[in-house]
Amino acid sequence: ALVKQKDGGAIGSFAPSGLGVSSGHDYLDRGFFEALMQGGKPRAGQATVAAKVKLYAESGGNHFDLLDTYNLLGDPGMLFALPDAIMPPPTNTPTFTPTNTPTNTPTFTPTNTPTNTPTSAPSFTPTITPEASETPTSTPTSGACSVKPAKPELIAPPNQARGLRQRVQLQWTAGACVTKYKVVVRQGSQTGQLADRKVIRDGATSYLTDPLARNQTYAWRVKACNANGCKWSAWRTFQIR
Repeated sequence: ALVKQKDGGAIGSFAPSGLGVSSGHDYLDRGFFEALMQGGKPRAGQATVAAKVKLYAESGGNHFDLLDTYNLLGDPGMLFALPDAIMPPPTNTPTFTPTNTPTNTPTFTPTNTPTNTPTSAPSFTPTITPEASETPTSTPTSGACSVKPAKPELIAPPNQARGLRQRVQLQWTAGACVTKYKVVVRQGSQTGQLADRKVIRDGATSYLTDPLARNQTYAWRVKACNANGCKWSAWRTFQIR
């Protein structure tokens, strides 16, 4: 994968060091671009980690050589500023367009219609007298930073994953206006003994755990916080081989 500037010229690449093989690359490609499409402004280093996590979690133990031979050639802190045009449009605020409907008199009343295409105007210039009671008003919406953040969605490892190494790469989705994330790992179940805990304040959405005990099951989740409060993700489990 080659990252290019808008007007030409490469600023980074995600490529093999020369020792990789041809199989397994699809896991890396899908993990890299899925990280880009999660929303927000991801960094190159986070996308690279997401690509390797997908290969590690979904390849069934194959192609692990690519974890060492595929690397980011560039600045891992580089921020991908995705065009707003590809972001999904907001849907929580209906917008009404007043449409002038001509009648037999030169006075028109604005009418809210569900279409964005205004009707054609008559050839003469009428005097438009809107009625105050029918003036369309917009419904104010609260910004993403004025409410609690959304619950994080856990990405990797997959739920109930088995045969993982003792240090597990945990990954979740980024939230708007989040000031910190808290990662909690418990042994056995959701109420088991605390095995690892980490508070992340630099905006990162992944964490490599401390070494965990072999042949044990662990439950984990993530809490996202901003100035208005915090929300926990759902629980997931995995097993160390």
